[in-house]
Amino acid sequence: MDGTPRAPRQRCAVAAAARQDDERHGWTSRFLRYPPHRQRWFWDKSSVPWLQDKRVADDVGDLWRVHDDLYDLSAFAARHPGGRFWIDVTRGQDITELFEASHCLMTGSTERLLAQHHVRAAHQPRNAPYTFLEDGFYRTLKRRAAPVLRRLGTGPGLATRVIADTCVGAFLAASAASVLLRSPLLALAAGGALMLAIGTGHNFLHQRDNWRMFYLDLSFLSSAEWRVSHALSHHMFPNTLYDLEVTQLEPLVLFFTHAKSRLRRGLGHLVLYHIPILLTFFVEGLKRTLRWLRGEQRPRPENILPLLHLLLLTMLASLPAQPAGGGWLAAAARALPLWALTHASASYLFLTVGFAAAHHHPSIFHDGDVPLASLDWGLQQLDAVGDRKAVRGSLPLVLTLFGDHGLHHMFPTVDHAKLASLYGVFEEVCAEFGVRYRYFSLREMFGGQYQQMVRSEPRCSDLMPAAGAGGPEVINRGL
Repeated sequence: MDGTPRAPRQRCAVAAAARQDDERHGWTSRFLRYPPHRQRWFWDKSSVPWLQDKRVADDVGDLWRVHDDLYDLSAFAARHPGGRFWIDVTRGQDITELFEASHCLMTGSTERLLAQHHVRAAHQPRNAPYTFLEDGFYRTLKRRAAPVLRRLGTGPGLATRVIADTCVGAFLAASAASVLLRSPLLALAAGGALMLAIGTGHNFLHQRDNWRMFYLDLSFLSSAEWRVSHALSHHMFPNTLYDLEVTQLEPLVLFFTHAKSRLRRGLGHLVLYHIPILLTFFVEGLKRTLRWLRGEQRPRPENILPLLHLLLLTMLASLPAQPAGGGWLAAAARALPLWALTHASASYLFLTVGFAAAHHHPSIFHDGDVPLASLDWGLQQLDAVGDRKAVRGSLPLVLTLFGDHGLHHMFPTVDHAKLASLYGVFEEVCAEFGVRYRYFSLREMFGGQYQQMVRSEPRCSDLMPAAGAGGPEVINRGL
């Protein structure tokens, strides 16, 4: 069975060789080709060069690759149930991981439809190292989960929609009140509500095209760009050099387990971390504007939402009931600081919660660590993920704070409200494969991100203990 556990000592025996490989190539993720976008200047790192580099690395021309075959999906794009965006943006790429993770009902209809667009077999190995064997961990989990998902459905229900809409309503109400009452505290509260609203938008952007995914665009983030940097890059290749969510912050924030300077191992990372995440939303808006000016991408209608928010606040500040008067310029001058405070606080909170949600703790795989011996995609995903026990079981917390994250990485297109129903089969399959999924306390995850920023020594995975360890175990730390 693929994914058979190896003893920790056996895995750690390759640590020296892995470190030599890391020193020689700078990575341990086992892709065939190094991603050039990582060497770009900070301002040039975005979804645009990432897609370009992946097309070069996958080398399939204008076709789409799934496993070891090439397909022409051009005529199918307009009929794709999830929306043509996913087809158009992945032209010329290997979409094996995306195809497997996005189609989880296991009815066979997706494979039959794909076969209608077959062109020829691929003549070279895949750039990505991952496997999807029928008796491997991930395919086994998909088969067990499929009946549950066919019964429950995968899309959002009323509760998910109500929570998302409530967060947006709270954001608009608090930001309006901050201007009417001239209250910085209410502007901070609006930032907190915006952070929660963006969290709900994250749930919807993984799904078929829908208007709630634009909740993410209320900030200076972009749902279209996030579908690349998050859904296509981070979700398919977490904590590897193909994870744009990690590499785009370099050299300001360093999460990989690579050599770090003495300054980085001291207190320098605290300054270099907190300032960028406070300004990230504004920087993303500036970077996008720069790409527009250079003709690298076109503006999208939803990109204007943060400026419409500023216009709304300016209109409220110009109401006759507001003291001071002074016309539109004076009203804009009163609204602008509160608007900026709202978006800066949302930026800081969103990235702080996001980085501490699931992926950045010293016990979790980062490029530079010794990778699992098994190349099963599901196991590689779980080795780069941890969960917070305190968030589990509450849909509002799961939806807004990236809860049930391991299952979310296994089934990214499934609505967060449905993930809790999959824990039974998840724990069952983990037990069969000797996987001990990790849970952390909130304190450990928040502290762990700082520990990971200074860590430069590789570690061996504790996801799969020695063969013979039985039972549906999880690793609990500090709970």
